[in-house]
Amino acid sequence: MAEDDKYWAQLAHAEQLLNEARSRGDKQAEGDAGIFVGNSYACLDQMAEAITTFEQAIPLYRETHTSAETGKVLLQLGSFLLQAERFSQALSVLEEALAIAKEIEDGQAVLECLRRLGVVSTEAGQLQKAISYHQEALTILRINGDRETEMHELGNLGGAYARLGSSREALACHKQALLIAREFDEPESQALELGNLGYTYTEMLGQPEIGIGYFEQALTIFRTHDDQYNEAKTLGNIGGALWKLECSQEALQAFEQARLIATNLGDRGLLGGISSKIGVIYNALGRPDEALRLHQRALLLDQGRGDRQAEGVHLNSLGLLQRERGNPEEALKLHEKALVLARERKDRLDEARQIGNIAGDLTALGRAEEGFIQNKQAVAIFQELGDILGEARCYVNIGANYVDMGIVYTNTGITYGVDLARKNGEEKLGDYLIGS
Repeated sequence: MAEDDKYWAQLAHAEQLLNEARSRGDKQAEGDAGIFVGNSYACLDQMAEAITTFEQAIPLYRETHTSAETGKVLLQLGSFLLQAERFSQALSVLEEALAIAKEIEDGQAVLECLRRLGVVSTEAGQLQKAISYHQEALTILRINGDRETEMHELGNLGGAYARLGSSREALACHKQALLIAREFDEPESQALELGNLGYTYTEMLGQPEIGIGYFEQALTIFRTHDDQYNEAKTLGNIGGALWKLECSQEALQAFEQARLIATNLGDRGLLGGISSKIGVIYNALGRPDEALRLHQRALLLDQGRGDRQAEGVHLNSLGLLQRERGNPEEALKLHEKALVLARERKDRLDEARQIGNIAGDLTALGRAEEGFIQNKQAVAIFQELGDILGEARCYVNIGANYVDMGIVYTNTGITYGVDLARKNGEEKLGDYLIGS
């Protein structure tokens, strides 16, 4: 409370300075005071007000301050927009900041812009751009010999590759990052990269028996350092790996441990994610009503937090559950809501996935022609983003649409999808697709 009082007093002082500058007609002072007000709002976690104040101050900065000073406040604004999940605006602002930094040859500012652009592009689903920005940042870091920051950037690059479905590249990045973390003897960074490797093996390479070993190493470190948040997340990951290994009771035990920690922490976002995973297991164990309740609870938790990305994840899960329960009409409604959220966030990757889900719902409703059209739209976005594996899955679904529509060349989509997967080193996915 005392900390908040300090920032409220700071805000009052900043607003007084802003009013005085305006009354004098001093544009330079008005710009400085506007940034002071914006940063005060940010300290109070009032990001909408912080962003609005920065947006009002920046035109004054362009008029009265140097390019270097303008670039600095643009970088701050880009970070605020990222925190507020306004990814499209954040990209535009940070790209302007990068252009200024390059023009004035400010190497440190260039590096900061590239790193943040990589993160924003990943969140926006513009993964090829994200990879390009992270790779450019890595080049600079290696020239500078900054190994510690290189470690963090390798982790970010690995995350972008993972979202793109490029498992081999993701694995290489996280292994390099882990080596550097061990070089610097940074336990927290080691645990995070061990978790990333566990995810890559379990979720992307289909090797949970290897992934679980990495998760268990990470769990030991988090417990040693009393990091309960990451302990709960890792227990959830272990539960997922155990589930893939068909150890259902052990998986449930891990998830329940994770749920208890999340409840004690009062972390509604973490609790929602874990509840959703438990719901998946309950559904597979023939307890669909309990599964539905858990998914609905997870959705309500994240709606209450205003987390639009997590809300979309839960709408997606609920939609898939409803389709599996033989309710494709309800599934369609849920996936259409998830699509609206993806477009609202300008997340092109999630948009493509939700369009693919809608195609599946329409196909389940016996509307194969409409499903075919939706699948073609999803393919176009996956191609735009360079997500070859997403494209492959869509082509397999298009092949199924051909079958449902009674078209002679029924195997065209399926064969093309499998070939795409296998040509990109995803033999396991290719085998799965041909089996489906």
